[in-house]
Amino acid sequence: MDASQFLLEILASGAVSAVLVGALAWLFKTQIGHWLNKDIELIKARHQRELEGYKVSLIAETERTKARQEINKAMAVLLVEKKFAALHRLHLAVEHQASTAIKLLFFIGPETREADIKEANLGVTEFTKALRSASMYFTVEEIDTFYRLANMLQRTIGFAMVLKERPSDKDIEGHEVNLYPCQKAVNDIIAKRFSAMLALED
Repeated sequence: MDASQFLLEILASGAVSAVLVGALAWLFKTQIGHWLNKDIELIKARHQRELEGYKVSLIAETERTKARQEINKAMAVLLVEKKFAALHRLHLAVEHQASTAIKLLFFIGPETREADIKEANLGVTEFTKALRSASMYFTVEEIDTFYRLANMLQRTIGFAMVLKERPSDKDIEGHEVNLYPCQKAVNDIIAKRFSAMLALED
């Protein structure tokens, strides 16, 4: 074998090796690209599922929050309505108690006296019942003011029950001096609660 033939064989074998290496490199690159694309698609799919799951959980949490808010709103409205009804009942029950009791001191006559006293007693009974229903909306001091008025009313009605004739102006004035300021204090307490409700205060 001469030198030129040997050189050609070396070059030929090198060329074949280069072609093989090139082919192998191309196949490897293609395979890696395929693997990478496959991995990327899997990652994208996983993230898409996670994103959808997050969206669903977010929507569910939003709905739960809305439901809680609606329940809280309904409860608040219910409590306000209950409070207003209790205060309104108390207001109607106590509104004219002092003047009703004082009128009994102006002796009218036996034919109306029994009915008037019975009505006054029923009024005080309704007043104390209404106060018990609304007591949670008042302080201890305010409740004491209400019961002070109730006690004064009962004393005045009791005094009127034993009258045989109209009492003296001094006796009437003594009852008025006790009853009317206490009646005003009670009316002011109720008015304060109504004003607080209108102003959306506690």
